[in-house]
Parts: sequence; C-alpha cells; structure tokens
Amino acid sequence: PEPRFAAVPSIVDADSDFPAGLPVHSASSGNRIASILGQSAGDETFAVDLEYPASMAPEETVIAAAVDMGYLILGGRVAAIRLKAPSLGAEKSAELCRQIVQATGLARFKAEIVACPGCGRTLYELPEALARVKEACGHLKHLKIAVMGCIVNGPGEMADADYGYVGAAAGNVSIYRRTEPVVKNVPQDQAIDRLIELIKADGQWTDPA
Repeated sequence: PEPRFAAVPSIVDADSDFPAGLPVHSASSGNRIASILGQSAGDETFAVDLEYPASMAPEETVIAAAVDMGYLILGGRVAAIRLKAPSLGAEKSAELCRQIVQATGLARFKAEIVACPGCGRTLYELPEALARVKEACGHLKHLKIAVMGCIVNGPGEMADADYGYVGAAAGNVSIYRRTEPVVKNVPQDQAIDRLIELIKADGQWTDPA
C-alpha cells in the first residue's frame, strides 16, 4: 500500500512501554498482518507490537519482520512500533525497526548506501569498498551513496544517488557527484579519502557523533 500520510512511527525498545493512551495491537504468531489489521477499527491510529519466536533463525526473523512491519507502516496509521525477537536481542531488534522505517522512505537514521552485486566487468574489490564506505560515511544520514561495480552500467544505476563510487580501470575507481565524474580513475586504496574530501568540499560532511 502507498503511505496515506508522511507519519514517522516512534520506535519503542523491547523492554519499554508504548505512549499512554495509544491503542496497542499485538501479534506473535500466524498471519501477523491480518491479525493486526483485524484488531484495528476505522481510521484509528495505533501502535504495533510484533513478536517472533526464539526458534526462528535471525535471518528469517529479519525477513518476516521487514515484510510485516513494512506493510503495516505503509498503511499510514501506525504511530509506534515495537519488535520482540529473542534471536536478535533487544538492541538489534530496535536497529531493525529503524532500518524498516528507513526502507519505507519516511525517515533516515543513517546514510542510504546501495550497491550493485558486481559482475565480470567489476575490476576492483567491491565488497571491501562497500564495507569501507559504510564505515566511513554511514553516519551521514542525509546522503545516498552508491557503490557500483563498473563504468558501463554504474553511472546510470546510481543516477539518484548524491555520490557514487564507480569502478574504472583495473583496481581503480571514479568518484561521482550525482551523474558527474569529479575524481577519475584513482587507486582503490585512495578512493575513500577522495570521496570524503569531495563530500567535505561540498559542505555535506559532519563528524560522527
């Protein structure tokens, strides 16, 4: 469903209470989406409290929670969310809630960093580069940064990103500002520093908290 209004639900830790007076709809098994929607009446705003069993593997929990919570949030009536997932733990459950809210496009809690899967035209260490970009720039929540494997498809696929890290000659990359290549064909071991320099030059850098 499309969002009915740009409401950002508050995220409640697994061991904390929801705001007083807010109806809480809970589900811990079966079709959680149907269960939550069956508890709601009309256009009321409510809190969603989802629980997943300890027997569910972390990867399964992440996928199930993303589907359930994401669908409900995009319905436009969810004011607060809480996730209880023993296989993840309280801290990772809260972080997953933030990731789900960010994925809906309603809020950003960290930089949106996207990457292509790589292919035979990728001539540098893409997974290593992606990890380094996340580590260096993940706190820049106002930015979208794309890590692309090659010059053939990369610039087109990352056209909506603020900055791009795109493969060039073997072991080298080019740094883009949107669709403009600003720093061309630099060695991969220098590329993160050049990306940060460009972000700073554009006045878009903030130091990590």
